[in-house]
Amino acid sequence: MIDTADCIYVGTITKQHGYEGRLVIRADKGRTADDLMWDTLHVMIDGGLVPFEVDEVKERNETEVLAKFDLINSQEEAEELIGQEVWIERAWQEGD
Repeated sequence: MIDTADCIYVGTITKQHGYEGRLVIRADKGRTADDLMWDTLHVMIDGGLVPFEVDEVKERNETEVLAKFDLINSQEEAEELIGQEVWIERAWQEGD
């Protein structure tokens, strides 16, 4: 499992969107929706960062994106992630 020392906090999952497991992720202050446009995002669950492959990411506005994670396919599954922190690997941010 990846450690937070190797990652950058970029935002929080604020709500689910629609019926197919889409999530709204709000970027942290000083971040933009562009900071959330990655193929893999890490979600803090039970004190550890869990990687999620991202099927689709669409900008909602300057500070929010709509994201569809590969393994989240229902409202119920999406609701379990509301309020969780979202992180990206530091190497990806620096390599961009």
